Amino acid sequence: MLLVNLTALTTLNSFGKSLHLFLYQCFAVVCLTALIALIPWQRARKVVQDVLIGLSVVLLFTDIYFACYYQGLPDQAIMEVLIATTAEEAWGYVRANLLNIWLIGGLVVGLGLVYLLFHFVVKLRYVKGVVRTLSYVLLVASLFTIGNMVKDVFKHKDKTVKSLTHNCCSVLRTGTQFYEGWTNMRNFERVLHRGNLHPRLLKNSSSIPYVVFILGESTSRHHLGIYGYPLNTTPYMAARERSGNLVKFTDVISPHGQTMPALGKLFTFYRHGAKGAWYDYTDLFSILNEAGYHTVWLSNQEFSGIYGNNGRVYAERCSEYAFTKLRGSDSYTIKDPYDEEILPLLDKSLKGAKAKNFIVLHLMGTHQNYKFRFPETFRSFSATEEKGENDKIKQTRADYDTAVRYNDSIMNDIIKRFEDKNAVVIYVSDHAEDVMEINKKIAGHSEIGLNRRMVEIPMMVFTSKRFQTAYPMLTARIRNAANRPFETDDMIHALLDLMDIHTADYKPQLSVFNQHFDAKRTRYYGTKKY
Repeated sequence: MLLVNLTALTTLNSFGKSLHLFLYQCFAVVCLTALIALIPWQRARKVVQDVLIGLSVVLLFTDIYFACYYQGLPDQAIMEVLIATTAEEAWGYVRANLLNIWLIGGLVVGLGLVYLLFHFVVKLRYVKGVVRTLSYVLLVASLFTIGNMVKDVFKHKDKTVKSLTHNCCSVLRTGTQFYEGWTNMRNFERVLHRGNLHPRLLKNSSSIPYVVFILGESTSRHHLGIYGYPLNTTPYMAARERSGNLVKFTDVISPHGQTMPALGKLFTFYRHGAKGAWYDYTDLFSILNEAGYHTVWLSNQEFSGIYGNNGRVYAERCSEYAFTKLRGSDSYTIKDPYDEEILPLLDKSLKGAKAKNFIVLHLMGTHQNYKFRFPETFRSFSATEEKGENDKIKQTRADYDTAVRYNDSIMNDIIKRFEDKNAVVIYVSDHAEDVMEINKKIAGHSEIGLNRRMVEIPMMVFTSKRFQTAYPMLTARIRNAANRPFETDDMIHALLDLMDIHTADYKPQLSVFNQHFDAKRTRYYGTKKY
């Protein structure tokens, strides 16, 4: 059982993490063996043991297949897809991908190797000292794991238990993921049908062919060269600003320091002080669908799970959606796609563009772990170029600034696709990041310990030449709004104003682009006044 579960170790990027997981795996096998030993009937005990080992072998080959073809192990998102897949779709996938002579040959060879391995392991018990040595290893692993579980209790965490249920035993992991996937799909379906899905439009004078919304992730305006940061992290956006086609907004904040609450307010009428939950309110995509827009959601973020669900709700409301990868919030993968993987999805979508299009591109942006947000060949900054109290802070900032620089290049690649179109492109990050500037111990973002650095975000608007010619007054309104104090929980009002669409909930004084904008509004981040 231990040997056929070691594939999980290949997903980790450090020896320390791999050792931790190995010790947890040892403890998981000890617990499983103890439970089987408690079965009083020998024949039943043998059947349970054989079934568990058989399932583990099947899941071993499943893990190897996913690691080779999808660069990661199956997670909750995969379970949700499997649950929703019909028998016909499943057989279609098998015919297209699994009925391969090389794959079948590899499976046969693999089964032969597993058979030989099992016989080798059985013979080890007769080798002097092996059983005693393994017993000491299992004892140390058990004490280590129990110690961590006790520490988690005092810290009010479930990190160790979660690792045991999700990472250590493929049978337990799959069962847990199936249950969580099933539960999540039921909750998702409830949320999906909430809110006003067919709002009545009071005005619809919309005519902009392309409205593009780039939703960034964890990007602080304090690390953008275009906002005065000393390192040249945004050469492309700075050049576009100098050309007069891009406007940066200087005083924009997010209402929260985490994606889920920020995203709930970004595309609905739910805002600070509102009652209920975000999914009880009319969302932007339902309005735009009624207004005749072809709505598109393209994402390099999670497909499902605690951090993925409101993004997926918005995606399901759209005319078209696609994710670069099916992964859950708790997935651990060998390699996540870089944001450049969203560009082929955009190119494919543009081939089916309609008269009016609203396109959201949800990036992974500059989210932790920063060094995994860009190809290493793209590294732009080193610790020697950074300021900081110690080498750890300098290296962290070098990783973050390189991620920002990569993000700038992705934004540029997206804008290039709309330069010759009648288009407006808006970039906003969901929240910002404290890169060890206020909290010197750790970089990141959170609702706990929320500070200003976690909510002070960039907002930029690009307008093509054709857009400026077609909408000169609207272009002027965008430029005149650059220095107004704005909070993104009112973004839906700004976008509807920009597109000249009104509903009963729309308020012009909440749109940063409107001449009646209320610049004296009290802004909050979390529960704090800004």
